[in-house]
Amino acid sequence: MRGKTRSAGTTVPYVRGIALVLALVVAVLSFAGCGRTGNQASGPSPSPSKNEGGASSLHPATPGKELALTSYTLYVTDAHGYVVPFTARLPLVEGVAKQALTYLVEGGPGEAILPHGFHAPLPKGTTFTIDVTPEGEAVVDFGPEVQNVAAEHAARTLEAVVWTLTEFPTVKRVSLRVSGHPLERFGKGGLPVSSPLDRSMGINVELAPEATPGDTTPVRLYFQAQSEDGTFTYFVPVTRLVPRTDRPLEAAIRELIRGPLGGSSLLPTVRPSVRLHRAFVDGGVAVVDVDPHLLTKDGKADAWAARSVQALALTATEMAGTKEAQILVDGQAIKVGEDFDLTRPVARPRTLNPLGF
Repeated sequence: MRGKTRSAGTTVPYVRGIALVLALVVAVLSFAGCGRTGNQASGPSPSPSKNEGGASSLHPATPGKELALTSYTLYVTDAHGYVVPFTARLPLVEGVAKQALTYLVEGGPGEAILPHGFHAPLPKGTTFTIDVTPEGEAVVDFGPEVQNVAAEHAARTLEAVVWTLTEFPTVKRVSLRVSGHPLERFGKGGLPVSSPLDRSMGINVELAPEATPGDTTPVRLYFQAQSEDGTFTYFVPVTRLVPRTDRPLEAAIRELIRGPLGGSSLLPTVRPSVRLHRAFVDGGVAVVDVDPHLLTKDGKADAWAARSVQALALTATEMAGTKEAQILVDGQAIKVGEDFDLTRPVARPRTLNPLGF
């Protein structure tokens, strides 16, 4: 049974770019511990397999032959109604985009690897074909079963599909069809859709209280949420629409420090006492200079400081053309102990919320 969800509305067109983001917000309003982010942001272990024999029984290896695996980032839904990325090690097959989408179908192989409280967003029995053009457009032709999506889940299901497919470097945008016809209305509520869709649609979109729809800049932030059973936390990307600005990096860091909006089930990732001195991009590196409140009162690096650095790096490297973030404290690249080293730029993790096996 699905957990409570945020209303996404059903009467606003799911169109490309900022128009989509603004439309979704109007509908909505009508409603880890490491000092240096390296290759991955820590994540949970998967739920016990619902299939006898465990998850490994889904992909039996040929006797005497080692099964080749690769990493996939899948976007699924959590108990709070958010779209959440998880990175899993799955069999390497031809047609990786189709394989990834298969894991988004309820009752499919994804259920064996997802932690408790998380759900594959596509309806049970959903069938599809997928073709990726040389121009980077994934054309997905669903069977009619996909229209069984409930109205309140339609927007987040589209986000999950588009964001999962655009994780692959060969996919820049997604065109959706049903039984060979362009998808114009989606789900039981008939959510209007305009294809192709890409990441400019946003994810978990929200409007800053002081922002005016139609005069905003989208920034992508990384907060955390707690699992339904309370056993782990995980990162959640949020597209927040802020008053229009020509300094998106600075705006993003200020909003990250501000934390989740009131009434949200999300958890802050940076101490609210932190103050931002400056933020800018220099030669492909996002530079973020904050005050000493990043650390504890006695200048130590605790788990919150480590989580803050991770969230700052994830948020800062959302800026176009950046893959690293240099975190400064009062203008200095610091090192606290052996494990909290900010003397060099922090790389964006290659995997987010990795599923442990």
